[in-house]
Amino acid sequence: MAGGLGVPVFRHPEILPEVGSHRGKGEALSAIVADLPARAGLGEGDIDVAELGDSVPGYVLSRQTTVRGAIEPLAQAYAFDGVESDDTLRFRKRGRAPVASIPSTALVPLAEEETWRERRTQEVDLPERVSVISLNHQMNYQQAVQSEKRIALPIPVMHSRNQVSIELPVALTATTTKQIAARTLALAWIERSSYECILPPDWLRLDPTDVVDFAFPSSAFRTRITRVDIGADFQISLKGVSESAAAYVSTVNA
Repeated sequence: MAGGLGVPVFRHPEILPEVGSHRGKGEALSAIVADLPARAGLGEGDIDVAELGDSVPGYVLSRQTTVRGAIEPLAQAYAFDGVESDDTLRFRKRGRAPVASIPSTALVPLAEEETWRERRTQEVDLPERVSVISLNHQMNYQQAVQSEKRIALPIPVMHSRNQVSIELPVALTATTTKQIAARTLALAWIERSSYECILPPDWLRLDPTDVVDFAFPSSAFRTRITRVDIGADFQISLKGVSESAAAYVSTVNA
């Protein structure tokens, strides 16, 4: 995501009204995200927010921060990423369809007899419970907590006792907050596998946020690209994490 100037903003009158008055009418997520980089000097043509179709009931910045720091809570709540591509800062929703299927024969060796590197986070480091604290716009914008927990009884599905708490300065319904907790918990498990490989210049069109299928003779790895580095010989050093579009859809109720 883009960095930028620290902009002290304490309340946006069109987004979050005074507590105790009428409820806010909300604002388009695309409008909020486009406004923040504009404060750092980016022009309208430098920002692409076409994929951000959600409506935000309320959002507040209580202290001075960078533009990136201001966007990150929204990205966590509404599951999107930012990437610079073709001189444009593009914000893309998660859960995208794959843009390519790359055969294992196309990979350039990382080291002798190694073309694909996988790392997996230990289960004991994953969260057992995720709690999300948000502003409940149905309760006069008071802070409220919703949690999601992995099954522990009668048979535990994992052996971690880690508790994770996330605070979002976003006005949300209780059910939306619960679904964010469920999504975060699911993604922690899915993204425990991270991948690394090198591709030839034929794949220069790939950007971070793209989803790619890597096809091996006996298996396939659906990967969301998180980093792309281009070397002097135009070889592409690529890093990514395991991806599942189903993880971004939740029907749980508060």
